[in-house]
Amino acid sequence: MRAIFPLLIFLLYSSGGISQDFSFEGFGNEPYWTLKIENKSLTFLKGINPVVYSYDLDEPLKKPLPSLISAKSNSAGNIKVLVDKKACFDDMSGQKNGEYSVSIVLEGNLYQGCGKTVEIKSIFDSSQKTKIASTRDFETKFTFDLPYVDKTRLPSNIQVQYGQLGLEFAATFNYNILVNLPVMFTIGNDPLDQELYVPKKSNQYEFTTWDFDDDGIEEIIIALKDRSNGFAHVQFNIFRYHPPYKISDISRKENWEIIGNFIADSIVGTPNVVLEKNTIKIPRNIKGFYHAWMWSERGFIDISYR
Repeated sequence: MRAIFPLLIFLLYSSGGISQDFSFEGFGNEPYWTLKIENKSLTFLKGINPVVYSYDLDEPLKKPLPSLISAKSNSAGNIKVLVDKKACFDDMSGQKNGEYSVSIVLEGNLYQGCGKTVEIKSIFDSSQKTKIASTRDFETKFTFDLPYVDKTRLPSNIQVQYGQLGLEFAATFNYNILVNLPVMFTIGNDPLDQELYVPKKSNQYEFTTWDFDDDGIEEIIIALKDRSNGFAHVQFNIFRYHPPYKISDISRKENWEIIGNFIADSIVGTPNVVLEKNTIKIPRNIKGFYHAWMWSERGFIDISYR
């Protein structure tokens, strides 16, 4: 596939590409079901081994929440979600379980339960300093400041904006020097036809750093969270920088090494990425399964339990 040229990308995302800072989650028992609405995506899961129903909404979810949310799909049929702003109590424990009462009509069946709004937050552990971006944030130049003290031989920030072939990621140095980074995401794309694609409007990008190899220079992590087929998926691009001896050589692409590009797929609920020593781990939130990679002298080793 080839990326679509930037003018068309800008037009697509300027018309309706609205940033959103929350999602809506519903849940119920007998039978067990969950609902997640994020931006223009609605996903309903039914059963312990879930049957997944996925829908695209005409408009992004906004506050205040509408009392009725409906969607159609040729493959999944019609769904209606009725949202009532009143406290909801779990029908098994009797405890308060949400700020909304939710009723869902699907395939002639009624599912009742509770719901709540959830602020969109970092996919990384709360102790990790990160910066989050939506697809629309890249319509203008987006900047992530790097924590390096030495600004003469190390980059000062990462910049992202649309270029000739879509999103372009670059490390910027003093002296107005930019070095393009080969960031590659194979998830989070919407195809326009067999060859053209654009990043999904619902993508969540995240930028952070971590010293996996314990050399005193933190590696740069650029992550993308996508949601499809009822699950969350996260792809990581991890870059290591080798400072040159001569300042005149800081623009060399050879100073950069991509040491990791891997996907943590099929995560139930909200991802939580944990960075510890030389390891990156992300639970799948089901049956104790998790994705994990450990850094060694030979590179990252997959130690996942799937």
